[in-house]
Amino acid sequence: MAKTLLVLAGAAVLVVLRKCFSRAALGLKREKYPLEVWHDQYREVALEPSMPIVDPHHHLWDARTQPKGWPVPWFVIRLMYLLKPALLNRLLLNDDKNRVAVNTFSRWLPLILPYMAPELLADIGGAEGHNVEATVYIECGWTVPTESNPAMASIGEAAMAQAVARQTSNRICTGIVAFVDLRLGPQAVEPALEALVSRYPNVKGVRHALAWTDPSHDIIGGSHCDASTAFDAEFRASFGLLEKFGLSYDCWLYHENLTALESLAKAFPRVRIICDHVATPLGLAYGRDSAMEEWKPAIASLATYPNVYCKLSGLAQRVCGFGYEDRPKPPTSQELADAWRPYVQHCIACFGVERCMFASNFPVDKVSCSYTVLWNAFKLIAADFSESEKAALFSRTARTVYRLDTKLDSSRLSKM
Repeated sequence: MAKTLLVLAGAAVLVVLRKCFSRAALGLKREKYPLEVWHDQYREVALEPSMPIVDPHHHLWDARTQPKGWPVPWFVIRLMYLLKPALLNRLLLNDDKNRVAVNTFSRWLPLILPYMAPELLADIGGAEGHNVEATVYIECGWTVPTESNPAMASIGEAAMAQAVARQTSNRICTGIVAFVDLRLGPQAVEPALEALVSRYPNVKGVRHALAWTDPSHDIIGGSHCDASTAFDAEFRASFGLLEKFGLSYDCWLYHENLTALESLAKAFPRVRIICDHVATPLGLAYGRDSAMEEWKPAIASLATYPNVYCKLSGLAQRVCGFGYEDRPKPPTSQELADAWRPYVQHCIACFGVERCMFASNFPVDKVSCSYTVLWNAFKLIAADFSESEKAALFSRTARTVYRLDTKLDSSRLSKM
């Protein structure tokens, strides 16, 4: 009898382990996250698979190894990742503290997916994927918690991206856009910029977000900005150093913040400025029609500054209000092309192809479609363009803006 009870107890323990803990926790191949399962319902092969692509906007992260600002201790994060992916996703969805994050990034919570070079390469695909020759890594808000100098706290992120470039023969993270908190003022910022360009040859620019919106919208914005950041004297004094170091400026923002970015473009005409994600029209907060009505003239005004470039990306984000992430199955590339075409065409009409570039924003935009489907949608939108125009939109502009075929002359550093 005792032996039978032990066997039953052991079986019960195994059932609990199987139900609660992931295969990876047991040393087996990991189970798929709910977002990955959703993508399995619909796939496409790449259109025009030989067309060279430079993806100038993606992120990498793994919360188990990179501090992403989660308000829980590191060892708790490690324990959370031992759970089944579906259970982890469900627990975070049901936590009211995550309400704004879910509203911003969707029920799929892409921030919890481990997404490093192997995952990006898997999304790009092999023989049936797109011909992605190079990529640009964009900072995504992680710091070294033991660094006492706040200006240097994100240097480790650039080190991680540079290591990925080495591991992938410079195909991934060919260019790096790092973060330095420009609000700290030039005395603190200059040593950080010098460290970036002297240690990491792939660093081509800096991103400091201006994405701010009314808190009542329940949408996450940049953690280092408010409505006045672009006009702050210390921020602007630091901004002026970008020209000295030959660095570009990327800006994640919402359509409400376009006036601030335009002010910077006017004040710093010799700094190359990149408007990320077509300035993210907030269709979720205002309704798509109302947001677009405000967005269109603001984009046209920004485009009058020749030092500004536009990334044709980010429209798959939940905050844009298309709602694809809530559908039972992912959309087709034709559906995406039809929905996104008015935004893309307006940007190209305002900026021209030599100042526009398609970009993935993966894995954030993965909440609406797969990597292959996203680039297929871009190719459908550009189907009637000339070969030279396509080359600009899919690779040439990105290579030029981020100087991917050149390296910073190290001799300049001795003169700084």
